[in-house]
Amino acid sequence: MSIKRIIESKQVEHVRNEKNILSKIDHPFLVRLQWAAHTNSLLYLLLEYLPGGELFQMMRKNEKFGAKTAIFYASEVLLGLDYLHHLDILYRDLKPVNFNYRIFLKIISYF
Repeated sequence: MSIKRIIESKQVEHVRNEKNILSKIDHPFLVRLQWAAHTNSLLYLLLEYLPGGELFQMMRKNEKFGAKTAIFYASEVLLGLDYLHHLDILYRDLKPVNFNYRIFLKIISYF
């Protein structure tokens, strides 16, 4: 990410918060930060590799989940949110594009 662009778009606090949250968390249903660094002009956040796709894409393709699939995914979301809650982190962006799926769901965005 361009540091200049982050400053110009007034996203410094959001980016700092996201990096801090990613640094704190360790849960199977939340994306992991592997490494973070910066130069004078760029910020790098290396996240774990998540093959699969957005839950939103899967929902568009399938239109409807069966009851067992819906319960399975909802349980994973709730466990991830419960973990964040126990760390006093409020997740406010609950929407399908912020979830990656392969076999399990992972929350992939925090702001």
